[in-house]
Amino acid sequence: MEQKPKEKQSDEKAVKTSGLFTGDDWIEYGVGNASFRGRTTVRIEANGGAQVVYERGTVRDEYPGTLTPDEISSLQQTLSEADPRALTSQQEMGSPDEARIRISWNIGGTESHVEFWDNEQWEIAALRQWIERFNAIAKTVSGGKVTH
Repeated sequence: MEQKPKEKQSDEKAVKTSGLFTGDDWIEYGVGNASFRGRTTVRIEANGGAQVVYERGTVRDEYPGTLTPDEISSLQQTLSEADPRALTSQQEMGSPDEARIRISWNIGGTESHVEFWDNEQWEIAALRQWIERFNAIAKTVSGGKVTH
């Protein structure tokens, strides 16, 4: 996991303080392979902006949207309960053709990401919590066209 800190601050403290997920902060989820069964990307910005992209082969469907204040509040709750910066993959290798899950973020001036094998979502409760949150947002923003 690569970290690019803007200023020295405890990641745990950043998540627990007020001002959680504000300003230029964003979080993004990506899963799949556009050249195989397709790739879904969900990006959420602190201002409520959301972008869902589904790619398969040369086809790219984009769905811009805006989250409600309740959805942003729920996202902030998920951040405090399951900080993605504390998640780590438990598997060095996955199965052949197994999809990769990537959660990227810029929170509190620190931009980074973590990757998992698809099967890990069933083994890591906090990762599953994030996937459920992102899938619900994808479904809402895309009008039901993207569900995972």
